[in-house]
Amino acid sequence: MRVRPKSKLMMPGGRFHRVAAIKFAFFLGLCMIACVGSLFPGGDACGEGNLVESSGKPGNHYYVGPNGSDGNNGSLSHPWATVQHAGTRAKPGDTVFIRGGIYNEGEIWLRADYGHGGTQGKLLTIQAYPGERPIFVNSKRPFIIKCDYIRIEGLHLKNGKSIGVDGNTIQIVNNSFTGSGYAWAAVHAGGSNILLEGNICDINGNSVGTQGHGYYISHGSNITIKNNTAKGMTGYGIHVFDQRRSGDPSGFERLIKNVIIDGNVVSHSEQRSGIILAAYDHARIENVIVKNNVVFNNPRAGIYIPGIVSNVKIYNNTLFGNGEAALAIYGTTGQVTDVEIKNNIFDLTNKTNSDAYHVANVKGTTSLILHNNLYWPKPVRLMGLSDPSPVIGDPRFVNPGEKEFHLLAGSAAIDKGIPLSDVSHDKDGIKRPQGTAFDLGAFEFH
Repeated sequence: MRVRPKSKLMMPGGRFHRVAAIKFAFFLGLCMIACVGSLFPGGDACGEGNLVESSGKPGNHYYVGPNGSDGNNGSLSHPWATVQHAGTRAKPGDTVFIRGGIYNEGEIWLRADYGHGGTQGKLLTIQAYPGERPIFVNSKRPFIIKCDYIRIEGLHLKNGKSIGVDGNTIQIVNNSFTGSGYAWAAVHAGGSNILLEGNICDINGNSVGTQGHGYYISHGSNITIKNNTAKGMTGYGIHVFDQRRSGDPSGFERLIKNVIIDGNVVSHSEQRSGIILAAYDHARIENVIVKNNVVFNNPRAGIYIPGIVSNVKIYNNTLFGNGEAALAIYGTTGQVTDVEIKNNIFDLTNKTNSDAYHVANVKGTTSLILHNNLYWPKPVRLMGLSDPSPVIGDPRFVNPGEKEFHLLAGSAAIDKGIPLSDVSHDKDGIKRPQGTAFDLGAFEFH
């Protein structure tokens, strides 16, 4: 007998028009771009091995405390005062523990050209002291990581204090971002072998309007965005985007590739969609898998793909109550290619737009495969494409009003999926299938 799991999602509480790309500055000369605009006019896919990096043999342990001094030796009894000082003194393989308390530290900038960071097999780790809560409240300058082999874990950043990443093998894990004052993103990441996992972004909008997002990926390869929460941003929750920038050599092409977006909970954008994949003007995105995500109550789309994007797999996501479409694809055949859309739940219940679509292929690209997805409520609303094997019925979520999207017995999603090797486990880590076949959406019923 299959029994519903007891665990819950843990969450802190029209027509489309063209997307415009607006240039803006970010982190001391890093030029970044944001997507704005509505969705409709007028009215080798990467696998699971993106990042596994051991810290190697244990190194030295150092400590930072709210009552410390950078003149101390960094011991537990004589901690340093600032993360900046600790980051410049610690060596590859070392761990810096941040004691609980309030920190008003301004800019923190770790730089490879100053010798900061770790080495292969020896991460430099900066993390909360076990059981304690370090809180960073000075939003005037961000926490900038422009070096390699770094892990940041368990920090709490408030009122606009953000993290910017550009390097190789960087892990941003189990941190939180809350309050107001965030500009372009809570976390802005680029580089290679980047992991964003278990972070909570629960903010009260962005100070730059729809150019501001939750998590912003602007360039690089082998990037994993896993089990994060994004809520309350003005723009997009997960914003994967790049574009030609001033200073790029003639013929230079920007590339984001091998991206895994897995098990995230993205909701309540103030003005945009949950997740966007987009590149323009000498930039492209390729090899992306979007799976096991729960994306709900965003005013535009759950997932939005305007282009230039290729080789994308959209598997076993739960999209609920998004305003204009559960999934919207805006690019032409030459811009958006090789997109597979399978085993998802597209539920328009609580939609804010009476003309919403389950899936909208706005410009009619022919390089899409839509197959074996659940559509609710009736009638099925598709634009510019068809699903030859639709599942039509109530997914019977436990309590979507309380952000609980596990399945109840009798759900139309149970045992209706097709086997997909890229989603061998669900959002909770439960192995698929638990019944006679895969279930649809992010969660297996068991």
